[in-house]
Amino acid sequence: MRTTMLFLLTFLFANCQSQKSLCEAKIDTSQIKDGKLSIEVINHKNKHLKIPKEINNNALIITEFQKLVEDGEYEDIERSIIHFDCITPCFPLNYTLKKGEAKIYNFTIFNTNIVSKNTKYRIKLYMEDYFNCGRIKTDWIYFEIL
Repeated sequence: MRTTMLFLLTFLFANCQSQKSLCEAKIDTSQIKDGKLSIEVINHKNKHLKIPKEINNNALIITEFQKLVEDGEYEDIERSIIHFDCITPCFPLNYTLKKGEAKIYNFTIFNTNIVSKNTKYRIKLYMEDYFNCGRIKTDWIYFEIL
């Protein structure tokens, strides 16, 4: 019995690990000045990859958001903080990516009313592993509103 359980756990772990290596999640910040960004999930292998058809906008969490006030000094932006909690699975894996296919998820990360023109900003983002590609955790993303 113990050997069977060990085998089953090893199989599940190996299966999960191989699934995660099948894809890549890329963040496109080209529209960040408008408070938007997208995440592209790409299936690089020849297996089918199950991912969510849709993901709630609040699943992408802003961990830090700051504006430049002086040379090298930043201060936090006042914003409403949304706490996103869900019971696993949060988003059903109801969409299949075939080899070489990609799916883009669009997010609105902040309201443009909270930013000022001619100001530099930086932001950090986090998302749990809803794509089966691993968690997303960014370093500082710098941008300027002109």
